[in-house]
Amino acid sequence: MAPASTNAILNIGRLNAFRLNYIEPGLRLVRDTTLRITLNDTPLKVRYDSLTIHDVINDSPNTCSLIVDRTTPPTVGQRLRITLGVDPAYLLFAGILQAARKTYVGKPAVLEWACEALDDTGRSDWLRPFGAWEGVSATTVAQQLIANFAPGFSAAGVQAGLPPVTLYLDGTERMNGALRLIAKLIGGYYYWEDYVLHLFTGSEAGGPVAITGAPGQLVDDPPITVTSDDSQIRTRCFGKGHSEATLTAVAAGETKLPIANAVMFNPFGGKAICEWQRLTYTGTAIGETGALVGPGVTPSTAPVAALAAGTGMDPGSHQYAYTWVTAAGETLPSPLATAVIVTGLEAGPPLYALNPQPNLPHYPQPAPGTTLEYAVTKQSMDGAYETARGPIMSGPALSGQYYYPSIMCTADMAGNRIILWRRDNGGAWGTLGSTPITAQPVGGVFSIPDTLATPTPRAEPANNFASGRVNVSGISVGPAGVVGRNLYRTPANGAQLKLLTNSLGATTTTYSDQYPDSVLLATTPPVADTSGLQMPAGQVLPGATAMPVSGTGWALPGGGWVVVGNGQQVIRYTGISGNTITGIPASGIGAIVAAVNYNSTVTGAPMLLGVTGIGTGIRQGAPVNIWVQVDDTAAQAALAARVGGSGIVEQLISDERRGEASLLALCQADLSRFAYPIVTVQYVCFDPATKSGKTIRVALPALSLDVTLMIQDVTIDSFHPKPRFTVTASSVRSSLEDVLRQLVGTLEEGF
Repeated sequence: MAPASTNAILNIGRLNAFRLNYIEPGLRLVRDTTLRITLNDTPLKVRYDSLTIHDVINDSPNTCSLIVDRTTPPTVGQRLRITLGVDPAYLLFAGILQAARKTYVGKPAVLEWACEALDDTGRSDWLRPFGAWEGVSATTVAQQLIANFAPGFSAAGVQAGLPPVTLYLDGTERMNGALRLIAKLIGGYYYWEDYVLHLFTGSEAGGPVAITGAPGQLVDDPPITVTSDDSQIRTRCFGKGHSEATLTAVAAGETKLPIANAVMFNPFGGKAICEWQRLTYTGTAIGETGALVGPGVTPSTAPVAALAAGTGMDPGSHQYAYTWVTAAGETLPSPLATAVIVTGLEAGPPLYALNPQPNLPHYPQPAPGTTLEYAVTKQSMDGAYETARGPIMSGPALSGQYYYPSIMCTADMAGNRIILWRRDNGGAWGTLGSTPITAQPVGGVFSIPDTLATPTPRAEPANNFASGRVNVSGISVGPAGVVGRNLYRTPANGAQLKLLTNSLGATTTTYSDQYPDSVLLATTPPVADTSGLQMPAGQVLPGATAMPVSGTGWALPGGGWVVVGNGQQVIRYTGISGNTITGIPASGIGAIVAAVNYNSTVTGAPMLLGVTGIGTGIRQGAPVNIWVQVDDTAAQAALAARVGGSGIVEQLISDERRGEASLLALCQADLSRFAYPIVTVQYVCFDPATKSGKTIRVALPALSLDVTLMIQDVTIDSFHPKPRFTVTASSVRSSLEDVLRQLVGTLEEGF
């Protein structure tokens, strides 16, 4: 049988059964209260009664004051470390000796130095951080800040998976200013310890033992105190962020608000505030693109797109436009032409009206009382394509009158002909005549008179095709300087023009399109005229209600604001007609008040769209700020139940460096700290694990108290026989930075 000692050595689980790790109580007390103080790793002799450490979270560095005697003369800049205990050893302070005041005690031979030391906060501020982060985890931001702007420091204490933040640093803030912003955004805390950054939310592991009132746990003089404070409570937080100036005065009820730059505003809509008026908006327009004032050199006539026999194109609606190409560049695209490639037999167009007219003696007339039925078909000019008959209109044959059936012209009729059909008393269909559609305007009404006693018999058309081709014509050659034309087409039922061909040269005016959508190139028409073609001379006079421009692809179909030149005039328009912006007021806000010369630039103004809430006119230059509102409804209900009323207590945070996401995070963090009464507990204990940033549970039934708090401030002194920890713990971080921000908010509201 193996000896007992062998088992003890192999089975460390029974080690204490043999008292091999036993330490006498007296020795344990010595080990637990051993204080090690070093300067550049050299032991330092210090007066115990002079040693005080102040440990505070977030906004101020930890400090240490002590008196050193002549045996170990200190030098400013040396590294001071103070630990308590042996296995484990608690780090009470690590930092740099900032000041050493030399004097003597009694006589010059007995020297001493009164020293002050700061933790690593000051050294971490040597470099100013720069950078931008949008929606990035605070963990990543802090790690990058340490790596790039704090050489010699570590981010090992940064909590993983911290919430995302949006932060812009331009060198105004030092490292600790940046960390304060991050901590505020995430509702968290930070501190430095021995060159390591600790950044976290909630609490860190390794906190002190809970305060339960056990014998010897607390110092009774002074006794523990508990404070509950409602003075900073708020349950609704408004955020006022980045601002832009209005470009011009706007009237009450305006729905599009022109501002200097819309990039920082939410493109999907949000809230804004202009002076005292709180607004909502549904989107933004960035502006920036535009055209030249004047009729321009852009093609003004649309091409003609006529269906033709054959196969190859994808079924659906296709739109065509062309541009002029010069040695310098390319114009904006022409107006559009449309052709519809169909699958199966296409329905014919409807009749507009029958229109009875007085009969003339030489026209034969159907027998009175005959039921006459009319319909029309659309046919290509070459006869290769024809639709089915359209909807039927009917009427009785009238004595002394004949019918004059009419059709309303649509965009797809151009380049085709319309054929009129009739049948009598439900008999066979026949044709009565046809009309080519050449210069008939879209929306115009034209007629084909019924002058025959009997229509020409003909079977219903059957030459429609499943897919087809389009003959494009009317591609104008353009003025001198044009060396080629580009033809663009949309995919079937699409809206984006894409390049179909760039091989038309300077003179070809037609093109036979037989290609599927897959051959379209990714190139799209230009949004600005780069052709260099000469605009004619002229000007738009004050009071004009329309302005010709070289192209309107950049403009909003429902209207908006445009800027002439470098801001000389800001003009309101309500629509587009071809290459003209229309609906400009003749006078007042948004009118043309000074002549605008052709070739002047006109660009879309940055705008907030879908704006509601402008009850009073806004002056030019008035600031428009991003605005957010965050409510803690649970806290509102709790406050209302406790004190009555609505429970809504409002707070305003103003920070014009912030966009919407950052502002929302800031307001949410503020409510997470201040939506409920602040509970503060002050006590004195001997627990060496007591440290700012750690959490402490205080469970004292005698005080009806059971809360978990964050340790905010610790003062360590009276090191003999063991150090005493004077602690302030609270449910919220109360800092100088908070107080300053609140004071600034009060001052802003007072003006």
